[in-house]
Amino acid sequence: ATVQIRYRTPPVPVTIIPDANAEQVKLEFTEPQFGVTPGQAAVWYAGDRLLGGGIIQPFVTPAPQPQEAMATHV
Repeated sequence: ATVQIRYRTPPVPVTIIPDANAEQVKLEFTEPQFGVTPGQAAVWYAGDRLLGGGIIQPFVTPAPQPQEAMATHV
């Protein structure tokens, strides 16, 4: 598929990954993209066929999980 994130930019290759609830998708670009901004629209296509679209949300990095450690009491 391809995605267009700005009206005047050409569509670029993308992998579309739906979440478990199919309420959101993750777009993975093959190349870094300039100016991807929360609040903008993203529209994805297969050739000339419109597949879908949505509003870009802020990316939130998951909080690091505490590491488990084992210690021997002396």
